[in-house]
Amino acid sequence: MKKVLIINAHQFYEGFAPGKLNHKMAGVIKEEMTQRGYEVMETSIQEGYDIAAEVQKHVDADLIVLQTPVY
Repeated sequence: MKKVLIINAHQFYEGFAPGKLNHKMAGVIKEEMTQRGYEVMETSIQEGYDIAAEVQKHVDADLIVLQTPVY
């Protein structure tokens, strides 16, 4: 099974960017990739992450999607 890593790179900024769109887009990507038979791995930058585990996700992934805000 192919693996995809979806990274939600949004970071919360009070009164400016709550991250709803990035969260929604990452969810849509996850649904689509699951339907296409991919095993989905996820990282949300805002929630923090373990560096060693993140490196392993990058090594394991066949595809990496970086969902990032655009201002």
